[in-house]
Amino acid sequence: MPDDHIDLYDGFSEWGWFQDSECVHLFVYMLLKARRRDGQYRNRKIKRGELVTSCEKLSTATGISERSIKTRIRRMCESGEIETRTIDTDKGRFGVVKIVNYGKYQRDPKASQKTKAANQETARQFKKPTIEEVQACIEERVAKGKPKVDAERFWNFYESKGWKVGNQPMKDWKAAVRTWENKNLREDYLNYE
Repeated sequence: MPDDHIDLYDGFSEWGWFQDSECVHLFVYMLLKARRRDGQYRNRKIKRGELVTSCEKLSTATGISERSIKTRIRRMCESGEIETRTIDTDKGRFGVVKIVNYGKYQRDPKASQKTKAANQETARQFKKPTIEEVQACIEERVAKGKPKVDAERFWNFYESKGWKVGNQPMKDWKAAVRTWENKNLREDYLNYE
């Protein structure tokens, strides 16, 4: 399933509460349990990035004492990581935790579909060059004092990769030529020493 994970970036280690292992444990648990899409709980609207819970439930799930849960929730509220509210239903009052920047940790499925569509559109717009076009571009750049790139090697390399950079469709083959120029400069420098 595409929704069975969260994203944690390198910058997460710079998070203000990162040194507090119980806070990290609690926050990651809430990220995992928050709603991936807007929905309802007992006829009350629960938005993406929110979860219905209680200190008791969080304590049972994480093994952290209720007192520590309350302290960590208060701290994360004060620092703006989360917000809390209550909802009243026919079955009683329930707590809702909102992860303020939820989109940083879990991609929106709709946004992922838009990105995929944009990548497909870019791939449709890209026109694969001929070896002759690559050679003409390189010769023009060499005339301007840029390092020479082997046009046939360049063309064969990207042809073998399906004109992709990593796993993304190439957008601008001339930019790739410029990158190869820089690579040649580095190699020339290393070979000189």
